[in-house]
Amino acid sequence: MMLYAGIVVTAVTFHTDAWIGAALLTQFQEGQIMTENFLRLSYVVNVLIVVVVLYEGYKFKKFERDTVTKVATFLYWLLHFCFLSIIYLIY
Repeated sequence: MMLYAGIVVTAVTFHTDAWIGAALLTQFQEGQIMTENFLRLSYVVNVLIVVVVLYEGYKFKKFERDTVTKVATFLYWLLHFCFLSIIYLIY
């Protein structure tokens, strides 16, 4: 999802004159749109991470997952929220 937001949405947002035919937005306004796009997308990613952690925890409690899977899920969750906290501190 983040790759989609970074590649497709950026190309459209920062080149509105090529898509519309006239320069309607300043570069600052385009940057504000991209910031809002990434922030809204991060809400979806956060919900998905919580669902994955809960699912993996449930499977681990049922002895259907091993310790490596649980540790990998936890590290991914931790890394994601550390990254988001840095992003929120910057903005």
